[in-house]
Amino acid sequence: MNFTVIRRGITTKAGIPTTLVGPSSVHSHLRPVRYATNEDSKPNHHPYEPTNNFYEYSAEELSFDLSRRRLDNFNERFWSDNNIRCEQAMKAYVGDAQGEERQVLLQKFWMDWSEANKARYLNWSKEWWKSQLSLLYPAFKISVKQLYRRFL
Repeated sequence: MNFTVIRRGITTKAGIPTTLVGPSSVHSHLRPVRYATNEDSKPNHHPYEPTNNFYEYSAEELSFDLSRRRLDNFNERFWSDNNIRCEQAMKAYVGDAQGEERQVLLQKFWMDWSEANKARYLNWSKEWWKSQLSLLYPAFKISVKQLYRRFL
């Protein structure tokens, strides 16, 4: 499949923009996503050129895009904070222990850590699923409109 670079994104030969995924974050271990937009498939003209036809988002598309990015940021912040706190707590708990003693301490640490953060994980899970489910209908509506536009 041939790819061409267009306006900070990648499109296939058919001109369909693709979503890009970056390397994982140091703290959260999540991979950042640059979502494909219709704007990515437009030629990269000079911004002050009068013939430049930038893709204009509808209010629904803009709202969906911002909600999706907000969810990604929420997820990134939660897991970065969680992993940093966990790493610090584990170092303090285990210390310089070696061998079998370290294994026993790690087992105890993970049991204690899981129990202590159970409510926090449940709250994150509820928020994440609620946000994901709230994105389904707008995504469906936008997809139908884009399909309709493509065939007219």
